[in-house]
Order: sequence, then C-alpha cells, then structure tokens
Amino acid sequence: MNGVSGGRDDQENLWRAIVRIRSVGGSCSGILIAPQAVLTAAHCFCPVTQAAFNRKPCVKKATVISHFYLYRPEQRAWEAVPETSPGDVIVHEDFTAQRNDRGFVDPDKRVADLAIVALEHELSGVKPDVLLRSKEVSEGDELTVIGYGPSAHEAQNGGLRRYGTNEVSAIRTLADQRGREFRFNGSGAHTHEGDSGGPALYIDEGKRWLVGINGGYAENGTQSWFTSTSSYYDWITAQLEKTQKPRAP
Repeated sequence: MNGVSGGRDDQENLWRAIVRIRSVGGSCSGILIAPQAVLTAAHCFCPVTQAAFNRKPCVKKATVISHFYLYRPEQRAWEAVPETSPGDVIVHEDFTAQRNDRGFVDPDKRVADLAIVALEHELSGVKPDVLLRSKEVSEGDELTVIGYGPSAHEAQNGGLRRYGTNEVSAIRTLADQRGREFRFNGSGAHTHEGDSGGPALYIDEGKRWLVGINGGYAENGTQSWFTSTSSYYDWITAQLEKTQKPRAP
C-alpha cells in the first residue's frame, strides 16, 4: 500500500470522525474524540523554525470540516459534502519543537505535539466513534492511519480522506522523559503534508482505539512519526472535561 492518502479513498464513509482542519497556519487532519472536541497536532497551529520555539504566534482559531462522500453518476466522480464548525485552539502547555539545519523537525527537540480544537457546535451527522487507550503500543502492532494529505511528497491531489495500515517499527521516549512517540517505516502506509494531526488507530474486535497523532512526515514521507496519545492520556481526558462543559450564555 502506498502513502496513507494514496492507500484507499474513504468512499464508504468508514472514517467520518476523521476531519480536516483549516486555519491561517495551513491545512491538517484531526479526529473527533467528543461531540465538540477534535484532537490534532500542535505544530499545525504553531510555527516551527530553526530558532528557539516561540508560543506567541500560535493560531487561536480554526475551522473543522467533516466530509461525507457521495457518488455523482452524471459526473462519474465522488463529491465531498462538507459540514463545518469553527473552534478555539488549545495547544498543549508543554509543546515545543525546532527544525534542524536540513529543515526537518528535530526529534530530540519535539515534546507534547498535541492540540484540541474546541468546537462551537457539534458537526451534523457525525459522532465520535473511537476510544482513548491508556496502554502504549508495542513494536509490530498493526495500526490504521487516516488523513487528508496528498498521495506523495509535494503531490497536488490532497484534500480527500484516505487510509491505510502499517506496523510500528520503533518506539522512543521524548525529551521530557514522559511522552513517547512511535514510528512507521518500510512497506505500508505512510503520511505526507496535510496528514499531520491525523490519527493512528488500533482496531480490536471491532473497537477503534486511538493510540497516536501524526507528528508530521519525516524524510519526505519515507517515515511517519506519531505522538503517543497513551502517554498524554491524562491531559487529553482533562481537556475533554473542560471543553464539554456547557458554555456560559
């Protein structure tokens, strides 16, 4: 199977809870984990350069788009019907990242690459269908990855939801000595620009367990690094308690 967005189009609408996110920071993927909360990557909203990380320019607002795919026989093509909601961006308070002299994000200087988009209203016709897993993944686990990026590095065919599978090839502890991330390489699904923030799911007896969030493609799509959501389980659940409380009128 090719890159995740070149693996298979989600024409069956199997992965409605995986959404596209647009902001002045660009386009990313994410996953609906509560009726009004989307989990994604922090670097989608915060500029990451070779200079020391600065939180001040981080984007505060974003628009979340859920697509339902319909086949139009008269056009012989699939149409993505969008449902949207604006939302407030909540970046993990410990997030930090920096690029190396080759332009890639330095894995030794990336921590807590997670963010929540708290939606103003629920997305019509789509409900969260994943469970949060506190248990870490292991090498060799087969995971499903989903995203909206192009089918190859710098290709122009992004914007459609696609999915594929791959096996975890490596696991490492982050610089804070608390979080972890895991990597895919070799054959199987990989990710590209626009897939950042998309999920890695462990499927077990029909249940979908969220285990990782795409931390950005590496080496032009030959590797895929994911932040372990299991490592940040407590932070995610704490944010859900805050974002799902009724807002003051």
